[in-house]
Amino acid sequence: MKHRRSRIKGFHTGKGVCKAQSLAGVSNEAVAEIMGVSRMQVHRYRSQSDMHFGKMCKIAELCDMSIYDLIKECEE
Repeated sequence: MKHRRSRIKGFHTGKGVCKAQSLAGVSNEAVAEIMGVSRMQVHRYRSQSDMHFGKMCKIAELCDMSIYDLIKECEE
């Protein structure tokens, strides 16, 4: 059976990450360094419509906000 990711209409994690970073003043370079990924990978996170919950939790922590606040930022 092929696994399909579900997409929730009106919800985009990448846009929420962009907003959260902007509100907190956290750069892509800072996220990349702390998460142990390249700046290009952070750019990909910001363009994805969905991502793993663990990554979202880590990004919320980096932006000094709760996961609930980050999820609210993801709503379009």
